[in-house]
Amino acid sequence: MEFTVDYAEIGRNISLFREQKGWSQSKLAEKTGLSVQHISNVERGTVVSLPALLSICYALGADANSIVGANLPNTVKVAHLNQLLGILAAKQFDVGVLEQIVLLVKQIQALQSGEST
Repeated sequence: MEFTVDYAEIGRNISLFREQKGWSQSKLAEKTGLSVQHISNVERGTVVSLPALLSICYALGADANSIVGANLPNTVKVAHLNQLLGILAAKQFDVGVLEQIVLLVKQIQALQSGEST
């Protein structure tokens, strides 16, 4: 099986994880030992080396599957979703928050299948 690498998606995912942590590109650069310019280039979709990618994943506390994302087989995506569900199950949420999560998941599913909500 051949995989294609979507560096733009990898960059978007890195940016998303970084923003979820409330970090600037400068903070991520500090944590990885990479330059701010390097982080900026990666987030804009330039080719990233494996050592740089692994350093970024480690700093963000993200596994490479989460960053590489859609280029992986569905079995890997399901494993990642199961991991996320395990994290969610370990936390306590207000019922309203859970209802909003379910609503968002349904909206995403509808968008992916071309339906409207």
